[in-house]
Amino acid sequence: IGVNVTDNLFIANVSFNITYPNNSVSGKYYLGNDTQFNRFNISYTIPRSAGIYNISFFANDTNGNSVWTTANFSVADTGVPNTTNATPVNDTKFDQGALIEIGINVTDKFFVANVSFNITYPNNSVSGTYYLLNDTQFNRYNISYTVPGSAGTYNISFFANDTKGNSIRTIANFT
Repeated sequence: IGVNVTDNLFIANVSFNITYPNNSVSGKYYLGNDTQFNRFNISYTIPRSAGIYNISFFANDTNGNSVWTTANFSVADTGVPNTTNATPVNDTKFDQGALIEIGINVTDKFFVANVSFNITYPNNSVSGTYYLLNDTQFNRYNISYTVPGSAGTYNISFFANDTKGNSIRTIANFT
């Protein structure tokens, strides 16, 4: 984040604050000038919250004169969540009545909203939707599941959504 500042005297200080998408305002950041040019800047890590960020720059010279100007930037969440480590592993075989884990790891640049799945049974009927919880500090969403008594291939469709509505579908199966 930076601004060019010039003055016919000497520049006393240059600072800025940010108004976040939720309308809260940051503290004041002071900008340094590490060159012989008139550029005052700082490295800034963009927060994990989508929306418009308004920056107000303030500059003062040694005579007490001041000026302010504004700029803004937008942060968009256009990426889908990332899914890995779906279980059971594809083409795994289980005995009828076995207790297995159905789960998946889900991460997102911003925040995961929900993770769910349904099962397409060997007769092509589809279960209801099961919502998975993340009960740990890790990104694992899972549930214990008892394998039904019907032999055949069970297809699991995992659905992961982030807080901006981006979604992904991942498929696993077992026999």
